[in-house]
Amino acid sequence: MRIPFSFLLAGLACLPGCSSMGGSGSDLAGGDTAAQVASIEAKRDAIEKRVDSLARKTLPTTGMREQIKQKWSKIDYYVDGNTVLRVKTYPHPDVSSRTEEFYFDGGQLIYACVQDHGAQMKERGGAHSEGREYYYSNGKFVTEHNHSGEAERTIRHSDEERLEQEALEYVEVFRRSQN
Repeated sequence: MRIPFSFLLAGLACLPGCSSMGGSGSDLAGGDTAAQVASIEAKRDAIEKRVDSLARKTLPTTGMREQIKQKWSKIDYYVDGNTVLRVKTYPHPDVSSRTEEFYFDGGQLIYACVQDHGAQMKERGGAHSEGREYYYSNGKFVTEHNHSGEAERTIRHSDEERLEQEALEYVEVFRRSQN
């Protein structure tokens, strides 16, 4: 069951299955959400510690489908051999400064972060103090942490589903570019 963040702020008790970690999240992947988030953050942080030693490959979006071309100017891939560990999308400078980052473990998406001013921020690892964070485990959404102060106004679960689909598409685009 997913509980809107506004209800939590109103002081209502958190129902079983609801994340107690803040934001509007739910325990959809099963298990202890706090432990899953801690594990995912540890994996993300380990990738960030290695980011300078990873090969960075940048692909322009000119040859990609229209929605991607309109939204992003380039996509950076951080790879270890042929394994994509991190993907960061960059907007067209005159349109937006929003970025999206994706982290992978064993070929599966484990973490996504949307930062409204990410293009203006210096690259850094660790916790993302603004924006929205999405956690995934074993191919399933775990929870969301919304640090943006912006209420979600879309259909429930649409952001995490869209991010997961886009992340997998970006990895596939990278794989095709290597052939």
